[in-house]
Amino acid sequence: MVVEKEIEFMVEQRPELKDILNGSRRVMRRLNLEILVPLTLGGKILGAVAFGKKKNGELYTSDNIKTLKGFSEQLSVALASVQNYENTLKFIQNDLT
Repeated sequence: MVVEKEIEFMVEQRPELKDILNGSRRVMRRLNLEILVPLTLGGKILGAVAFGKKKNGELYTSDNIKTLKGFSEQLSVALASVQNYENTLKFIQNDLT
């Protein structure tokens, strides 16, 4: 998970990721995003979910972030299930033709 306001700290902790993190920061600022949550399953990146500023203007709390992480984990499983279903259908269709 990338929180735009924490990127500078992340760069200090992981200088080898400086270019990637700074690139992420530029994109997040351009799109007015606050949080970018990767969708991963089994070490494979399936996508990402991005969140802008909260409508009430408040910052995201640690509870909000925990909820978003849980949401992303569930969404990752759902996406993987859809991909498996589609692959199974393709296999069946190819086997029948």
